[in-house]
Amino acid sequence: MGKNCPIGLNILVRSSGTVIQLTIQEEKIMATKQYKQLGCLDVQPAGGCGFQVRAETEAELMQLVATHAKQCHKLESIPQEMAAMVKAAIKTVPVTV
Repeated sequence: MGKNCPIGLNILVRSSGTVIQLTIQEEKIMATKQYKQLGCLDVQPAGGCGFQVRAETEAELMQLVATHAKQCHKLESIPQEMAAMVKAAIKTVPVTV
């Protein structure tokens, strides 16, 4: 289901000394999608890394996590036991787009 966000626009028109105020209302529909979310603290709470990421698919999320692990934690690959912990910690969260 979408969320309605009313947007108001006021226009003042001056004609022969008379001020006319016109208000136009426009509604925009916001959609909610389900994204995958993971943070380092979800896997290792005592680790102290505040990295958090969201992606549309688990595969995309795992790719982003692997890039983060390589760049920030100097891991060339994610060990199997850690990959299992990562997958278990993935949450599905609603995101308004």
